[in-house]
Amino acid sequence: NGIDRVIVRPKPLVAASIGAYGATLANGQEYTGDYGEISLDQLKDFHRPRMTALLSAEPDLLAIETIPTQIEIRALAQLLKEFPKAYAWMSLSCSEDGERTGHGEKLEEVVSELEGHPQIVAVGVNCCKPNLVETLLREVRKGWSGPLVCYPNSGESWVSESASWTNNEESRLIEETTETIEQFAKIWRDSGANLIGGCCRTTPTFIQ
Repeated sequence: NGIDRVIVRPKPLVAASIGAYGATLANGQEYTGDYGEISLDQLKDFHRPRMTALLSAEPDLLAIETIPTQIEIRALAQLLKEFPKAYAWMSLSCSEDGERTGHGEKLEEVVSELEGHPQIVAVGVNCCKPNLVETLLREVRKGWSGPLVCYPNSGESWVSESASWTNNEESRLIEETTETIEQFAKIWRDSGANLIGGCCRTTPTFIQ
């Protein structure tokens, strides 16, 4: 089944990335979900050709990632059913309060809509600060009983006005010591994460 393909399969998997609509706006909206007036069907129409193209390359699964708002998560979950042989994980972009999506919806309520979806093999968070992952996974677990995925960024913050990353000394991992990364990874694993990795500004050292 789908979960066995992701969690049990002994060889590496290839996941094709489906990012947020907001990333195409080039103003940081993949972190806030402030899309203005856009409907569920419009979001499905936006993502459909992208999903079609990626699945034509026959990846093992889709990495639906950095999704900041409930309506887009709902649209992608519905759209996935148009491709019944496809599997995906769903990873959210979240606020720094550790309880909500980037757009402000309660994580527990958002992910509960994904519970029981036969094609979604894991749910979690990505491109957040490493020191938020434990709290965010705890919130996701309240609404989702399946496998968890997490892959934070370096701990820096994206500044849309300058289109650049800024350091946050409290939580950044850009100095990446093995001890620090291992400590985080153990915490995430203890928090229930089955799939662990790194997002923006992380390096091969982080992954190793």
